[in-house]
Amino acid sequence: MSTVIIQLRPDGYVWAVVPKNLDDPPENVERVWPREPHPVTCWGRRLPQGLADRVRLYDALRTLLDEADADEVLLAIEPSVEERRIGIVEVALDHADVGVELVTPHRDGALGIARDYVSDFISSLDPPNEADRTPPSGER
Repeated sequence: MSTVIIQLRPDGYVWAVVPKNLDDPPENVERVWPREPHPVTCWGRRLPQGLADRVRLYDALRTLLDEADADEVLLAIEPSVEERRIGIVEVALDHADVGVELVTPHRDGALGIARDYVSDFISSLDPPNEADRTPPSGER
């Protein structure tokens, strides 16, 4: 299971996946809001463009969360994002059955949030006790 960071922007969204090995850099991708000229059909009928865009965004988020094996999402929303886009993302995340935590947007996007997340996690760990020479469990 992993943590995915999504930052919503007026022109699209940016996402990053916190790596399992904290020494590795986070994966980071930028996307524009889905809008393609060819229509989405349902039972042989074309969906209106707004609904087609919604279906594409649901699919994109579901694929992202499935491929990342996400169980937690940190969601940042920039101030000028359209309310309907926020609603679409909230519904998609609700159906994905992941824990969602709202976080402050970062000027470096999801990558900046991921770096801060990893840094905060590492700094929260107890430093090793230099006086104790017992090796960590599993290395005895």
